Amino acid sequence: IVTNTPYTLTQPKNELATLDFTGKQKQTFLTLCDKFGCPKELFAISEQSTYENRRLAKIDFYNNTILPYANKVLDEVNKIQHDITGKADTFYIARNEIAELAREERDNKEAGRAMVDALMKLYDKGIISADEVRKNIEDCFYLTGEKK
Repeated sequence: IVTNTPYTLTQPKNELATLDFTGKQKQTFLTLCDKFGCPKELFAISEQSTYENRRLAKIDFYNNTILPYANKVLDEVNKIQHDITGKADTFYIARNEIAELAREERDNKEAGRAMVDALMKLYDKGIISADEVRKNIEDCFYLTGEKK
């Protein structure tokens, strides 16, 4: 969260990924994860948890669970802030400060650049038309969430 007032956020000292669950406790924990939209791949207690799917699960968790809720909360905070001070949009989520989301954005941009380079090589060789290049580039920007 970015604001013009200094705040300190701290992470919990216990890592949930290192908790030692057994039997029914583990199943209960995984059920709670499902109920609250938390991917079980985030925790080492899940057999499906690997580095790559844990990274993707974090991105999914931020984009589909944490950020939508946080944005709703911040919308209300900003309304209250505006009512009190007359200022609007004082608080917002700095997605580029969330490591997983910043990395995802960098990866998407790199993949987009590589695709454009490949399309231009095909165009230069006469394999595809300018319209096909344009259409593929538009599709790429649509898929990566970038504005045209």
